[in-house]
Amino acid sequence: MKVLSDKMREWRHHLHRNPELSSNEFETAAFIAEELRAMGVEVAEGIGGTGVVGTLKCGDSPRVIGLRAEMDAIPVTEQTDCEFRSLNDGAMHACGHDGHMAALLGAAAMLSENRDFNGTVRFIFQPDEETGHGAMNMLNDGFLERFPVDEIYGFHNMPLLPEGLVATRNGGIMASEDNFTITIKGEGGHAAQPHKAKDPLVTASEIILGIQSIISRNIDPTASSVISLTEIFSDGAHNVIPSTVTIKGDGPMGTLVAVADHGKIRACADDPKVELPLRADGKLDVGGAVGHSGRMIVIKDLNLKENYIGQCELVSGEIAMDFAQYFTV
Repeated sequence: MKVLSDKMREWRHHLHRNPELSSNEFETAAFIAEELRAMGVEVAEGIGGTGVVGTLKCGDSPRVIGLRAEMDAIPVTEQTDCEFRSLNDGAMHACGHDGHMAALLGAAAMLSENRDFNGTVRFIFQPDEETGHGAMNMLNDGFLERFPVDEIYGFHNMPLLPEGLVATRNGGIMASEDNFTITIKGEGGHAAQPHKAKDPLVTASEIILGIQSIISRNIDPTASSVISLTEIFSDGAHNVIPSTVTIKGDGPMGTLVAVADHGKIRACADDPKVELPLRADGKLDVGGAVGHSGRMIVIKDLNLKENYIGQCELVSGEIAMDFAQYFTV
């Protein structure tokens, strides 16, 4: 076990040093395929883009289970001093997919060495999870027809949980994430003459502050809800008032649908109580209410033996993933 643990750490560090963004996991996929083949696992590549599926059979049982991990990184530049930090500017495994892949490779290594099971295991390395399209791309590429499974399992790291604790629950788990974009159009100008411009940054500031009260004052406090504003950018410069400001945000689909149905985000942009010069010119695009990123709530039935239930903490969460797509076909 110590040897395997060290190998998994080595895999994780390699993958962390060499992150690749969604739909571009070419070197990652090649590394995974090479490691699986070295274990004696049958490998198929290029599933749904860069997806890799390993198949390991033992015994004569027709039962098939799938174990799934994601491969893509997040488009941020790592700013740490760790010895295995990302070597690719603008890409980092900040969501832990390097650990997911290392864990799944570890499972493949253990099962291929021990072969103490009866049936077939699929090791599914999925691309493009961060955009919410990877699972569906694999399904549209005939994943289940080519590699049928009776059951499929996925997991997500939770660094704040105590080491060794598995957190799960019956029913829905993980969030159904979607996003929105708000575009404010004003009239730009020189920073020394703000009175001749219609400054969209001032309006954007009011909208950002207004959105902060949606959850606290418009959503049932017993409901699981969150709205996060994650990006703001403009076409201005240090001495130029911009003409356009764009705000982007994110939240569970249920929250955004409820908010959009009640016009809450739009109300923040159109609030007549706020005296701003371009109130009538503000434009709000909320992706037709939501952006439909493809991440749905994972609904599952837990049928675990009592000795496993005793090691689980029953939780739900707002973190999203596209794993539920595998249950839609």
